[in-house]
Amino acid sequence: MQKKSKLVSSLIFAASLLCFFFPFVTISCGGQKLMTLTGTQLATGTSLNQPQSLGKDRTDKIDPNPFAMLAVVCAIAGIAFSLAQPKIAIASAISGAAGAVSLLIMKSGMDNEVTQKGGGVIELNYEMGFVLSLLLFVAAAAWNGYVYAQARKRTSVPLPSPGAPPAPSDSNRFG
Repeated sequence: MQKKSKLVSSLIFAASLLCFFFPFVTISCGGQKLMTLTGTQLATGTSLNQPQSLGKDRTDKIDPNPFAMLAVVCAIAGIAFSLAQPKIAIASAISGAAGAVSLLIMKSGMDNEVTQKGGGVIELNYEMGFVLSLLLFVAAAAWNGYVYAQARKRTSVPLPSPGAPPAPSDSNRFG
């Protein structure tokens, strides 16, 4: 069971990391698609060349989003924690939860920025990469929480049944 749980957890985090190579956000203006950004572009930043009708092309620099970068780090940490002992499955669960929360904070921040600067004309549409990554982070948190709970259940001390004589304690054994 331990090898299977490590494998499942690692694969969930790896799939979440893979989703960063898919489209995350499409930016539209008045129904016209302007650009699509992948999770990797959001996490590391990118430069976009926009052709102009007259003159030189305009280059826009998009700074790295710290919350997208944090989500990538959470996915990598989740893979590393998943390959460790199941006793620290709680660390993998926390990585999954932190990755999901960081993606939601990223989304909220981008939505607020577009609302303030876009004047209601610019729209953000969250694409397959974002949705799948978010769902996989939630699944990783749930799976590793379950694995952690099962590991604790196996290592917990069983309670004596009612009516059974009390177990001898160390203080009574020699004295």
